[in-house]
Amino acid sequence: MKAYYLKFASEEEAKSVLYTQEMTQEFNEETMESVEVPVLDEEGNEVFSPNFTNLSVIGVMYNDDAVMGVDEEGMETVVTPATAKEGWHVNVLALESEMEADEETGEFSVPALEAYSVNVTTPSRVWGGQ
Repeated sequence: MKAYYLKFASEEEAKSVLYTQEMTQEFNEETMESVEVPVLDEEGNEVFSPNFTNLSVIGVMYNDDAVMGVDEEGMETVVTPATAKEGWHVNVLALESEMEADEETGEFSVPALEAYSVNVTTPSRVWGGQ
């Protein structure tokens, strides 16, 4: 197993890498051909399947820069909220079956995730046993 701490430009970019849209075949009577169409759930939304067993979607992360104050009743209150960090954040704990071995080094990795991987000194979420 290998833990990846990922930062994407947006939620949509993360979804394009971490999920696969489910498709099905339907017969088009006008063209008399079978066509591939998205699978829809009962609410009409497209269905996506995760590409990895262990995903932890964090989403937007925030800096520790909120300014706190005290209101007239003595209760702590937010004067200025924390600012958002750049990107959309997701952790993946890749299983060996989801990784590829490098031909030269023999090390296992997920090449599709490497471009989004960031070095984290103190992760906000960790995998049990990691």
